[in-house]
Amino acid sequence: MSSLLLGIFVVCVLILAFLYSSAISTILAIFAILASIIAFMILRCINTNSILEKMANNEKYLLLFLFLFSILWRILYIGTPTTTIDVLNDIFVVNFIIQNGISAYFYNYSTLPHIGSQYPPLYPLLLSFIFPNGVKLWNVKLFAIIVGSLAVIPTYFTGKVLYEEKKATTSALIMATLPYHFLMAIQGINDVLITLFSSMFMYFYILYVKYGKRDKGVLAGCILGISLLFKYTMGVFYLSTLLFALTYNHKKENNILSKTLLVIFVSMLFIIPWVLYISYTGIIEKQISTLLSLSQPGRKSGSLSGYEISVWLHFLARAIFYISPTNILLSVLFITQIIYRRKWDWQNSLLLSWVIVPFLFFGFLHPVLRYFMIAFPALTLIIANSIEELSKKQYRGEIFFTTFFCSLIICFLASYLILFLDIHPKMFV
Repeated sequence: MSSLLLGIFVVCVLILAFLYSSAISTILAIFAILASIIAFMILRCINTNSILEKMANNEKYLLLFLFLFSILWRILYIGTPTTTIDVLNDIFVVNFIIQNGISAYFYNYSTLPHIGSQYPPLYPLLLSFIFPNGVKLWNVKLFAIIVGSLAVIPTYFTGKVLYEEKKATTSALIMATLPYHFLMAIQGINDVLITLFSSMFMYFYILYVKYGKRDKGVLAGCILGISLLFKYTMGVFYLSTLLFALTYNHKKENNILSKTLLVIFVSMLFIIPWVLYISYTGIIEKQISTLLSLSQPGRKSGSLSGYEISVWLHFLARAIFYISPTNILLSVLFITQIIYRRKWDWQNSLLLSWVIVPFLFFGFLHPVLRYFMIAFPALTLIIANSIEELSKKQYRGEIFFTTFFCSLIICFLASYLILFLDIHPKMFV
């Protein structure tokens, strides 16, 4: 059986490598398959006195291993030439700050490429502080690789405080091996830093809700407010967290709604001064206009009839393929279990809100997968829950291999759909 599975893996990798001719796509296709392999390796290891379970007993060594492992397999591809215009604009603005000073940065803020029309100010300022002698592409990539790898630590502690060590270990390992997170890190995309912020926010918010320590709530609000000054996409946590607090039956959970409102209030203390500044300078009108024009409704007539179906298919296919088909199936299994068993406790409800709301929000308004990265820490915990369920003895065997083969089938379908839509983008207009 092991030889047969190995043969199937080799064939899958070769076919996907043939489908994607460019180097980075081939690498990512292989990692998408490897992510599925790793998920099923975890299934076989948990509850079997494995090395994974032994490492979980020594938290410091475990986190150090996951952090170094995450850095190592990203830094091997730091020389990959593929990048985006966003990263090049980040580099330009950072070097502008270093050469001309912070005052010149804010004076010319609205005219600087890409940054002034869409982004808040802190990301270029942070890079200019870290690299005072100037920044190049490899500096930005190295920074993204390090902060992306750091995300495994708060992800682990979030899982530990929300559930227990095994699920925390599994979620941290999945965070270290997500194919799309890997791709964004080696390109130097600034959303990787936002993933770190989101994992830290989740950790302190959960601590506040679970134990009622107000200082943790203040920290959660501070992290949310500061991260919004790095990227506006963090604002979706206002919607997802408040929706959870308003809809969940929290009579036994000690005022979840009031705790959430405190977190939001603290975060607003960081945002209001910036909003007042850009309102005074007139930048806010340009930012709102740009953000609306970049949204999917803004690109068309502003109604559902003006949407391109291919955009949604492309977004969904990339989400399935780059996050890993196995991980998607395990997430669906988690939702199915909750509905079937009616396990609507506050932990599961919160995780679902943090994953589903950003996916729908960005999917409908701006279908770019990297904006969904803020939900990755919560997504890994959902996957870890399903893995823990499938690791039980009664689920080994038929369901194990059925899930495995289904994930490969979905991977093929998603890869073909991405390839087809890249070649024929107007087919579904």
